[in-house]
Order: sequence, then C-alpha cells, then structure tokens
Amino acid sequence: MMLARSMIENHETNKSVFIVVADGATREALMLAYGEAGFEVTTAATMTAARDLLDQPYLAVISDAELPDGEGVELLARASHLPVYFRCDSMTQRARLSSAGAAGFIRPDQPLPLIVSASSDLPEDLGLTGDSERIAQLRSHLRVLAQSDGRILIVGATGVGKARVIQALHALGRRRQAPLVQVNAAAVPESLIDSELFGHAQGAFTDATRDRIGRFVEADGGILVLDQVGDLPLAQQARLLRVLETGQVLPLGGDSVQVDVQVLATNHEPLYDLVERGEFRADLYHRLAVHRVEVPSLVQRLEDLPQLVAALAPAFAHEQELIERLRQESWPGNIRQLAHFLERILLLRRSGEPLMPLVDSELARRSVGVSGGPWLRMPLSELVNQRVRMSLPDDEELPEGLYHEVLAEVERGLFSLVLERTNGKQLPAAKHLGLNRNTLHKKLKALGMLKR
Repeated sequence: MMLARSMIENHETNKSVFIVVADGATREALMLAYGEAGFEVTTAATMTAARDLLDQPYLAVISDAELPDGEGVELLARASHLPVYFRCDSMTQRARLSSAGAAGFIRPDQPLPLIVSASSDLPEDLGLTGDSERIAQLRSHLRVLAQSDGRILIVGATGVGKARVIQALHALGRRRQAPLVQVNAAAVPESLIDSELFGHAQGAFTDATRDRIGRFVEADGGILVLDQVGDLPLAQQARLLRVLETGQVLPLGGDSVQVDVQVLATNHEPLYDLVERGEFRADLYHRLAVHRVEVPSLVQRLEDLPQLVAALAPAFAHEQELIERLRQESWPGNIRQLAHFLERILLLRRSGEPLMPLVDSELARRSVGVSGGPWLRMPLSELVNQRVRMSLPDDEELPEGLYHEVLAEVERGLFSLVLERTNGKQLPAAKHLGLNRNTLHKKLKALGMLKR
C-alpha cells in the first residue's frame, strides 16, 4: 500500500483533493501540480488504501477507472457524497461509470484536470489589464455572458488575450466546477481531427488498438474550446454542425453518445470573412456565433500601456519616456509581442546600457523585420500602389471586389516564391509565411495553385 499526503496551508473553503492512481510517476505529478496550485492533496495507489480515506470532505476525487485490486466504480458506491472524476479512455467503461454517477472523465494523457483553474481566484480585472473604455466594456460583457450557457465566438488577432477571455468566462460561469477542455483545430493534422474531436472505437481503423474518448465527450458537462475553428476542414465542419444541432457525438466505429457541452470558439480573423470566401459553412457560423466577443488589439487600446507595462515589467512602471516611445509603435503581435519585447529589454539592460538608446535600437531592429527593410528595395505598399495604378488608369471606373482581387494576386505571387524556395513542400512554406499548414492548403486551393 502506497500513501502520500501533501499538506498545504489553505484558509479558503475546501480545496482538498483525493487522487487514487496506480502509476507512481503519474500520481506524483498530479500531487505536485495540485499542491503547487494551493490544494491539500491526499493520494492512494490501491482500492484498499482508498477505502480508509474516503470519509474526508474532499472537493473532488480523481481515480483510475481500474486499480490493481478493484475497479473505480467501487468509489462511487463508497463516496456517493463526493464528485468522482475518472481517468478513462474506454467508451464502454465510460458508459458504465457515467450511469453509476461519475462526475466526469479525464483522458489519461491529460496531465492535470482543469478543476484547478476553475477553483482559482479570479482578479477583479478578470485578468484583462487596463482602464480603457474598450477593456471596461469587454469585462462588463464577459460578466453578463458568463451567466449564459450559449455558444460564444471569440474573435481577435494573435496575441490580444483570447485565452484570458476564456479563463474569465469559465471561472465566472455556472460550469466553473466542470471540465474546461481545449483543442486547437490548426494544430491537429486533418487525418486525426475526427478522432480528436469525436473519438473512436477499438478497431475503427488500422491503428485503433483501443477506444479513445474524443474532446466532446471529455468536456461533457463542461466547456469545450475550439481554438482557430476557422481551420477546420469542411468535412469536419459538417460533423461539428451535427453535434451542435443534436447533442449527439458519433465516435468513429462506435455508438452515438449524448453530451451536454457549452462550446466556445476562437478565430484570429473575422469568421464571416471565411464564410464569404466559401471556406466556412454559414450555418455553422450562425450556430457558433450565438454570442460574439471581439477582443481589441493593442493599437486600439494604447491608453492601457502604462498598466500593461507595470504588469509585464514592473521595473519599467515609472519610465514615462519608454511608455511614450512604445505608444508610437503598431504592435502587430499585440500584448504577446509587447511582453516579449519588454522581456528582451530587461535582459539586455543587465549590461548597464542606458534604457532609451537600447529601446530605440531594439525597435529599429524590430521594424526592419516587420516592414521589410533591406530585403525589399521598395516598400511593398508602394510596389502594390504602382502596380494597381498601372492596371487601373485614372479615367476608368473602379471595379467591385477590388480588395479581394488585389489580395489574391499578392498572395499568389508570395506563395509561388516561397513554395519555389521550399521545393513545393507546404509545411516549411507555411512556417516561413507564419501560417499553419491547413490555412496555407486552403488558400492554395482557393487560388487554384494545388497540383493535380
């Protein structure tokens, strides 16, 4: 019998968890993770050990579905007063445990159930630093939306803080004690998206050696976040639409499962632009965008710079000249880019160099990388301007759809150049372009540039 107990002083309402996991390394990792999050942690490796410890008022029990000397279902009978979450990948086991009263399920490869974040305190500003009108309105909007179970579409450029918005919605909402499960549609290979989202049964395909619970089932009772939902291929968009309409998830090769999941979706560009280009289903868009949240870019809230600098780099909180200099920049990478820049300045300043010359030097270096500098003999905007003027004499009426036509031609030329340099390989081309592979593939298809 193996027991471990990590006692952490905690004056808040019950933050104690009981972990019943056979594997020593996994049990230790969970114990440390929960301990660092401020929980009092009790662990056991066997059912025999667990029986003697179930009389405590735990916030939750996390257990293997199968233990060396028994099955997790026994915990449900012995601890009916406690919510019990199971580490389980088998859909057969899940159905049995669910009917017996399991509070939820955790995939064995998930390192830490997100019950920790649900129990954490949320700061008054919801983690969204700033006093600007845009941020104040955003915080007010989130407090209202968090009381709803409706689907929410969160739109904002890369680096604006969409993750903070998701955390606030979860922590403020009625599902805060339930799982928060996230999947990045842009990071999952197209061949694996069905299995990732909807799961599969053992034998469903060649490499399916065991059941796999998909993200929808994993999030049952809680929230599923679909990051970069615009990158879902059209076939998977149709399957997602069916789940949203019926609440039924159909694993590959398995039986349908009823789920209760609130879906939050994010995208870095307006999703309706993809609808207009035929890359995203209009009916799915309307299903996802029951409520909309637009997260402002940094350039739209530059008045928040003093608070952001103070939060990201407290040593610079009173450097007014620095803040004014930062206010003059465009920050296409938003708060994430600002944070990385300040981190770099903090590191380089250890050499003793005066602050503002160092800042100006780094900003100049940054602007070369962003605007083109020496690798373009003429600014791209000027080249485009000249080319459009040649194609559209002053005495001709401007055509409709000009923006998309010019953009397509710029993309066509850029993609041709980069693919030529990468010998036609899309993955390295996507990395050079700063796109994910699925997005590049869709753009090439739309431009008719895919080889048949």
